[in-house]
Amino acid sequence: MVLWLTVLRLLSKQTRHYAELNQSIRRRLEKSRFRPLTRQPGKRIKTKSNTVPVVQFKKIYLPRWTPASDSYRGGEDINAIRLIWPQTSVSKLKMQQRQLIHSFCRPKTGESAQVTMERAIAILALIRKIGLVLAPEVIEWDLSPLGLSKMPLRTLQRRMCFTEIAPAELSEHSNLFGPLALSFNTVKLREAGAMPVIYVPQGLSSPLSQLAIFCVNGAQHTKAVLGQLQQLKEVSDPQLAEIKFGHPVDPNCVLNLRNIDPEGDVVASYSVPVVHAQQLLQHIGFNNIPFDHSIGILEVFLNMFCPTDNSYNGEFLGYYRQREWRIIAGDVRLNGRAMGRELTSAEKKEVIAIDPFFWSRPLFINGNKICRLDLALLYEPIIGWNVFDHMESIYAPENVHIQIRGIVESQVPVCAIP
Repeated sequence: MVLWLTVLRLLSKQTRHYAELNQSIRRRLEKSRFRPLTRQPGKRIKTKSNTVPVVQFKKIYLPRWTPASDSYRGGEDINAIRLIWPQTSVSKLKMQQRQLIHSFCRPKTGESAQVTMERAIAILALIRKIGLVLAPEVIEWDLSPLGLSKMPLRTLQRRMCFTEIAPAELSEHSNLFGPLALSFNTVKLREAGAMPVIYVPQGLSSPLSQLAIFCVNGAQHTKAVLGQLQQLKEVSDPQLAEIKFGHPVDPNCVLNLRNIDPEGDVVASYSVPVVHAQQLLQHIGFNNIPFDHSIGILEVFLNMFCPTDNSYNGEFLGYYRQREWRIIAGDVRLNGRAMGRELTSAEKKEVIAIDPFFWSRPLFINGNKICRLDLALLYEPIIGWNVFDHMESIYAPENVHIQIRGIVESQVPVCAIP
């Protein structure tokens, strides 16, 4: 009995001591007011009560207490470990406010800074006049490592891109992307539909590294499947068919369906009574979102996919480090209304006048060559939407501030690039 009482007293003493040590460690960490750092392994820290140790930390490894003794494993006394807060200005320690920036226009090879600036100011004036034009781009994804196709997968994107940066980073950013920078508050831009991109790492040597590209390819083909189902729905549903063809369709008619290969040859054909197609699609669509809604969702994904590596300059994770956001348009509808519309003939003339070479270049998509200008969309998610209502400021060299204020008037402040 005496032996048990002795053991219980020893355990109680050790437990109290352990709790006191934990509280001591916690108090020291709280007083430090700085992220957990660790002393360099293998170096003991010797300090005096009023001496600052000359030691650089990365993390703090808290030694493990051994119940068999009052020491820490490794023989280090907790009182010898001190956390010293460097004498640094508090203002430098505060995180700089980051903004979403769209800089334009990217300098062309051999182009003078003055010509680039004139083009940028012309673009700003056009945005003020007609709205935000989303330039189309075709992104190529290499499918050859997957064994699917020797030809790259081409996805069409209509978007405006923003980079999340701090003001101190703006000067270097503008040197690459253009001398004018539109600055947006993140909350306001999110309310306008902006989202961070979905980064897709390009494949390396292993099959698992191709997983993200496989998902992009899957999204593209799933959209194509849903597109065919939507087409069948439009010709088999009596009401939709009348809207599509402009006249009623005989409910007893037969649909002649054909599979055509890339060379244009018919490889299979089917005759399906229209009522059977209608009933089948009603069964598939029961309690599911409509096909055209699903197409819009996949269109969002396909517009948000962005490679992680910059293949143009060979920079590994080059795009990933840009912290990119986008607003997009395409086969995406909000309350049945398209988020972007095609440009009118008059608007196209004004757009192409600013940069004929860029806007007249053809893009290859789905085997077709289409002029870039014909694929552009004007971002208008709701009637009367104005990009300047969401803009916080415009950064530009001081020598063009008067010109810019003449365009935006007093709606948006004009600031010098930090």
